[in-house]
Amino acid sequence: MGVKETVQVVEDFKNEVRAWLKENNLTTLPDYVKLNDKVVLGTHYRNDQVYYEKLSDYKSTCFALIAYFNGTKVKAVSREDIRLVDSTVDNLNTLAKEIDSKIEAGRKRLDFYKTVVYMIGNVIYGVN
Repeated sequence: MGVKETVQVVEDFKNEVRAWLKENNLTTLPDYVKLNDKVVLGTHYRNDQVYYEKLSDYKSTCFALIAYFNGTKVKAVSREDIRLVDSTVDNLNTLAKEIDSKIEAGRKRLDFYKTVVYMIGNVIYGVN
């Protein structure tokens, strides 16, 4: 597969990621009182966990593609191919940073749920 065909695969991947990001977000947090219900808390936690895992998968794919293109650059024969590889790597790095900011938000949300569970546990069982 040539450089141009591989770049098209990357463009398709970027479009897939952007479409997924457009359609998916972290869940909208309900009031704290509703988080006392373990079904509500568990549902929100799981949905946000899936969101976080999908983003992590996309980010690891970005890094795999960057590594592949860095290896391809060594084998490139023309200047045009080298420029194409460089611009593709730059685009993938930008996408990885965009995903990274969403991952950080997901990580903080999951930490929030852990804190809520801890607080609810202390209210129910008391703090020693």
